[in-house]
Amino acid sequence: MDRNEKLRQKEYISRHVNVLNTRLKDWEVSFLVDFIERYDADYRGHSETLRPVETKGFDRGDTYRRLSTISYTFTDDIGIHEVDEVHYDDGQNDTFPSNITDARGIIAWFWKRRPAEVQRFAV
Repeated sequence: MDRNEKLRQKEYISRHVNVLNTRLKDWEVSFLVDFIERYDADYRGHSETLRPVETKGFDRGDTYRRLSTISYTFTDDIGIHEVDEVHYDDGQNDTFPSNITDARGIIAWFWKRRPAEVQRFAV
């Protein structure tokens, strides 16, 4: 991708997601343009709850278990709302919400949750 084309596409991306101070490789620019163009048809409103994951933790010599369930929704504006609900074996519950609306965060989210969709752009 030549420099002018990359700048033009990065300008297009910046109208939809935050790219402030973000360096993007050619394949990342291509991925984000494709993501933005397909957002309404393929992503908007889609939500999913991932399989719960149980982990063991340690606190002052005591061992505890925690069950983490992650849910995500593709929001009306381009972005991802993710909620991590954690249930501890002592009955305590925590909720950790996050909104991913920046270019680097979206790319990282896809690498972690849907790597096949990103790998076809990575060279």
